[in-house]
Amino acid sequence: KLPKGVPDGFYVIQQYFVPSIVGLDLTKTYDGISSGEIERLDIDNQNVTLPIALMMLDPKTYPSLSRARKACRKGTILIHRGPLGIDENTGKES
Repeated sequence: KLPKGVPDGFYVIQQYFVPSIVGLDLTKTYDGISSGEIERLDIDNQNVTLPIALMMLDPKTYPSLSRARKACRKGTILIHRGPLGIDENTGKES
């Protein structure tokens, strides 16, 4: 059973652990991201756009910038910060 998402009707089907400091490997080549774009968007360890984060966290599903952007445009990506809910048995956040 998948955890319910917010808003109603959405379900969590994939979760990614994001370290507190995301390391952008500027020496690695990301399909569709030029060094000029990294500079133009002022991307660094503390400032990463959602499509670029998706490419870094799940390169198999999002191998290119265009595929990651398309997922964002279609609304298939929702961001949820914090726990998904409260465990009814333990009363702790889950």
